[in-house]
Parts: sequence; structure tokens; C-alpha cells
Amino acid sequence: MSHVSTPQLNRFTFQGNVLNNSLTEQWVVYYCVGWMGMCSELGRHYNLLAQRHEGVLNAEKLLSPAIRFATVDCAEDKVLCNSQGVDDYPYAVHYFRGKVTSRWASGNGNMESFVKSLRNFVEKSVKNVAKLYAKEAEEAKISAGVKLLMCWLLSFYSGNFLRALVALSMFVSGLGLLLRMARHAAGVTSSGLDKKTTSTESQNDEDEVGDLLTKCIPKEWATDRNSIEL
Repeated sequence: MSHVSTPQLNRFTFQGNVLNNSLTEQWVVYYCVGWMGMCSELGRHYNLLAQRHEGVLNAEKLLSPAIRFATVDCAEDKVLCNSQGVDDYPYAVHYFRGKVTSRWASGNGNMESFVKSLRNFVEKSVKNVAKLYAKEAEEAKISAGVKLLMCWLLSFYSGNFLRALVALSMFVSGLGLLLRMARHAAGVTSSGLDKKTTSTESQNDEDEVGDLLTKCIPKEWATDRNSIEL
């Protein structure tokens, strides 16, 4: 597979690049064996896909590429390929934030169908991550607006501790629902990209609200409890 210009990973370099890389969140890895003719031929098309997508998505991210493409020769690193669930050749896996999000296997067909199928796999995987980024950006906007509103409520009711707590409890009860509705509305359909459980999301929301309360509640409230008006 030396003719493929995308970097070739092995059991020593795979983990640090694909699974534990804080700079590059997306990886597409093409698994094959160097002695198989079909691997070499499809590898040339894979190389073109890599150049095209890296050229577009990494254009403004020189220090932290958005996506990287690589190859693994399973004839040299069979243990690595087994650990990644590779059971056929050619084979490709899309990774996002160190996790497998989707897989591609050549199956039956001819080279034309393999090229088309591999291209569709790469494009769909990249689009799903773009959807996730959009979802996270929308959640960040909602969260920022919520924080401003919560601080305003705390400031407005700062003269009465009990009223502030009542107002906050009502507001926070709807906050979790709002965030979960936003997540659902912008949900990612790709398997593996969005597997947070409801309990985990709820805990994260509670932690965020708790941090916010610590920042927004006036310090005087902690030392002036005797003056609370009922």
C-alpha cells in the first residue's frame, strides 16, 4: 500500500492519532492488505477522496485539521485490524472523537460500485458530523441566552431570597425540557454519533445549572439568611 499518499498507521501510531487525538476529531481509515489487487486499485480512489475532503475541510485549520484520512495494512498489523472489527477487505471506518461512528465494507460488486459506495460512505459520515456541529452550536446559543436570563431573574429578585428561589425553580424545571427538545429537534441520525442517554443529559443539565447558580447568586445570600422575608 506504499503507493497511497495518505499516511499509513500501525499498532504504534494508531491509538495516539485516531483514538486519543484532541486536535483532529474526525478520521477515516481504510483497511486492506497490500498483496490484494483490489485494495491497491480502490486505494487510489480513496486517496483522491482524502485529498478532496481534506482540502476543503482543512482549508482554514492548518494547526488542528478537521479531518484526516489514513490507511492500515492488515497484512502487517492483523492484531490492530482485529481490534477494530475489520472482517473483510477492503474496509473503511469513520471515527469521531475517538469513537467508531460508521463502517463500510466492499461486499460484492465491481470496482465502479465499490468506488461509488465508498464515496457515499465518506460523504454521509462527514455530513453527519456537520449536523452534530450545528446541533452543538444551537445548544450553545440556547445555553448562552438561558444564562443571561437566569442571571437577570436572580438580579431582579435579589431583594427577596425566597421569591428568587421560587422563580428559579419554575424556570429551571422548563430549562431541562427546553434543552432536550433542542437536542431532539437537531438530532443526528447516524448511528454512534448521538448515544447519550437521557439520564446523562439530565445530569449534565443539572451540573450546568448548578455552576450557573454559583456564579449568579449574590454572595450576600450565603451570609444574610436571617433577613429572609417570607
